[in-house]
Amino acid sequence: MRVAAAGIVAVLASIALQLGSGARADLPSPFPSPSPTASAGPGGGGYAEIAFAPLTASGGVVPNSTQTGTPLPFKSANASGYSLEVLSRISGSYAARLRYRDVSIHGDDNPIASRFDGSIFYTGKTRSAIGLSIGAIQRSNAGTSSNGFGVSAALLPDFKQRISAYASGDFFPSLPAPLGKRGSMEVVELGIVLSNAGQSGAFERLGVTGQTFNPQTTSPVTLWGIDIGAGVSF
Repeated sequence: MRVAAAGIVAVLASIALQLGSGARADLPSPFPSPSPTASAGPGGGGYAEIAFAPLTASGGVVPNSTQTGTPLPFKSANASGYSLEVLSRISGSYAARLRYRDVSIHGDDNPIASRFDGSIFYTGKTRSAIGLSIGAIQRSNAGTSSNGFGVSAALLPDFKQRISAYASGDFFPSLPAPLGKRGSMEVVELGIVLSNAGQSGAFERLGVTGQTFNPQTTSPVTLWGIDIGAGVSF
């Protein structure tokens, strides 16, 4: 009934306006016109990127050697890898992030170390973010991955600025490791983002990345290096 009544009122108002249009043609319309709004530029909804990193791997033992009772120490070695990252705001105050890193280690048994993590952040409509994460880390010659929950905090880049800082820290307190051990994993990333002019949303990124997985029954314990990436904001 309310919808029908509103429709009748609108029709009567339209007829009245038409009847009086000759005498009051110079009067403004009684119905307000919507004010024009500027379209939002890219960067408010999130971003997607790919990055490449020269790294140094060190610490721990070669996992296969632990079965003989005389584990061989893992010697420091160079490594190289790539990463993929997607972050999207899922509401005004929350955002979700997915990351994947794949690293090829050039030393000892030449393993591939991979890490995947996903996070849900509370942002409060700001660049600061804090949330919960789930992470997984795996060595190519290990039978299973190490999975667990953690906490994350981040300073998101501001794509409205030409140069913007970013930072991210993740802590996973207890992940399973070989020989029935457990250990924590910490992931740190920080650097700057260079946003390109215009509406393309393209950007470049330069920073430092670090990962520590501390049980001594696997390797590498630490991975540190430089991150060079590019992506697009939306």
